Amino acid sequence: MGEKNMKGQLRFLFIMMVVGMLFSCQRITCYHHYQPVGSDGWARTDTLTFRLPCVSGAHLLSVGLRHGPRFPYQELSVEAQTTIAPQGIVRRDTLRLRLATPQGEPLSTGVGLSQRQQPLLVLQLDSSQQATVCLRHIMHREVVPDVRDVGILLERQ
Repeated sequence: MGEKNMKGQLRFLFIMMVVGMLFSCQRITCYHHYQPVGSDGWARTDTLTFRLPCVSGAHLLSVGLRHGPRFPYQELSVEAQTTIAPQGIVRRDTLRLRLATPQGEPLSTGVGLSQRQQPLLVLQLDSSQQATVCLRHIMHREVVPDVRDVGILLERQ
């Protein structure tokens, strides 16, 4: 009887450890917002601005893209300018958002409208700071066709 009880306790302990690991690895979403672009696609002159909520601590900032089936590229180059107020700190980053493998296999998910997110940077903020993120594409074409929405995701680390 003691050996059976011991196996049951070990099984329960194992299950609790697995559940604990699953929940401890999840990030908390603080902000997740997409903005639509023009019906013709994303024009180079269309800078999208996102004002983040005041949050303190370390946060992972990711860029997201929703596109249709006629999107012509394997990746999209995006310039991100992050401004932190009131200090006036400005940071510029370039992100190459991969949407397909070199063989053309899509990395995005969805049917009809595909979506892909990719991490950009880790923001360390305190409660007195306000961050604004501006995104624009830096592709050779003036208008990137079949882009529907561009967004950002901010997750607590």
